[in-house]
This record gives sequence, C-alpha cells and structure tokens, in this order.
Amino acid sequence: MNSEKIKNLGIRTASALIAAALMGLTYLFFELAGIVILAMILEILVIKEGLNLMDWASVNKKVKFFYGFFFYLIFLLILFGEAYRLQILTFAIVFCLALSIHLKVQDFSLKTLQNAQGGLLVGMIYLSFFPALLVDLLFKYQGAVWFMSLLVMVFAGDIGAYSFGITMGKRHVLPQISPKKTWEGAIGGFLATLLSALILHWILELRIPLFGWLCMAGLISISAQTGDFFESLLKRVINVKDSGKIMPGHGGLLDRIDGVLFAAPIMSVSLSYFNRWI
Repeated sequence: MNSEKIKNLGIRTASALIAAALMGLTYLFFELAGIVILAMILEILVIKEGLNLMDWASVNKKVKFFYGFFFYLIFLLILFGEAYRLQILTFAIVFCLALSIHLKVQDFSLKTLQNAQGGLLVGMIYLSFFPALLVDLLFKYQGAVWFMSLLVMVFAGDIGAYSFGITMGKRHVLPQISPKKTWEGAIGGFLATLLSALILHWILELRIPLFGWLCMAGLISISAQTGDFFESLLKRVINVKDSGKIMPGHGGLLDRIDGVLFAAPIMSVSLSYFNRWI
C-alpha cells in the first residue's frame, strides 16, 4: 500500500470518526429527538445532492426545486405516518408518474418524459423512502441500538472492502460503472460485515438467533455494496467524481451513506421478523 493510499485511508477514517462523534454528542445531549432532528436536516442535503446527480439537464431550477420539496414531503409523511405508509407510498408512485407528464420541461419530447418518469420514481424511492426507513429505525424497539448497529455493519464493510481492494484487488466487478471495485474487495467487505455483526451480537447480548442475525448481515452487505454501485452509476452518467464535498476523503453525504440507504430496508424488514426475540 503506497503512501497516498495510506493517507487517503487516514482521511476517510478521520472523517468518519468526526461524523460518528457528532452523532454521539447529539445523542448525549439531546437523546433520540436530537438524532431525529439532525437526520431531518441532513435529509435536505441528501435530496440536494441526489437531485444534482440525476440526469435532468432539461429540467429548470424551479421545477427541480419542486421535485426537492415533493421528495422531502414524502420523506416526512413516510417517517411519521407509519400507519398509512403503504397508502402514502402508493400515492407517491402514482403522483410521480403523473407529475412527470404535466410539468413543463424545455425539451418536451417522449424521451424527456420517459427519463423524467424514471428519474422521479427512482429519486423518490432513493431520496425519500429509503432515508425514511433509515431514520425510522430510531423509533423501533430499543431505538438507537438498531440504527447504530446498521451503521457499524455497513461502515465496517466499507473499511473491509477498501482495505482488501487496495491490497489484494485484481478482478474488477463492474469496471464500466466503478473501475476501482474488485471481487476481492467485495468479499473483504462481506466478511468484515459478518465479523462486525458477530461482535455486535456478542456485545449487545442479543437473543436473536445468531444464524438469522448473520443472514441479515450478509444481505445488508450485498445491499450496501449494491447501493455503492447505484450511486457510482449516477455519477458516471453525469461524469462527476463525488456527490458533494462535505466530508473530506468521502465526498458528499450520499457518497458516505449510499450503502446505508440500500441496507436500511433489509434491517427494517428483519427487525419485523426478529420481533419475537427483541
């Protein structure tokens, strides 16, 4: 491992530790309410970065602002309207498909409409539904335990994938999307996620069956790595390196939590199944 890679790993680690410290201090002084409020503020940044990554060159700024407002509204409704979550999601999907047809764009063509429909639907799920499920973990059962457990497993997988990738990586997974990600890194990330899950199961003294917990961790690793590729694809389409610059060594907020967003539904569904042991 050369000095530049070591330096980059150090920057990434320090940046992640600062973010973790910020979250820890917020929880220490303001408890769960503080974390939820912080997440609601950060969601605005997530939507802003996500909208910038969408390939909507023909959409003017006013329309893009309306998209952002709509995404944030759906995020809040899904987060706080758990009893009506299915109805809210159904309405959001139908509204996205209808909205893309009726809003004016500069290049009014069938291809533009099709791109707008796909972009709105994917954007709503990625920027509204997934973040809502992530923050919703704070309200489930022991609250911050599951939220922090998910972050630990995903971030451990990131570190494992990065470490294995830069030391042993040779065979690329999808070089046309992410030229630096290798199968060796993917396996390293998978094993690191399983190891972190095993440690969490022991430290937290969970009554959840170990086999089921590790199966969940495996799915979380696969989902998180899929989330990395998904965001890499968005960046590749518009030819940018990072979604933003808020986190040194990582780029934007989405660059740091892209895997977490994809893994959140897995954790949410798994906790529903594990309810009898919690």
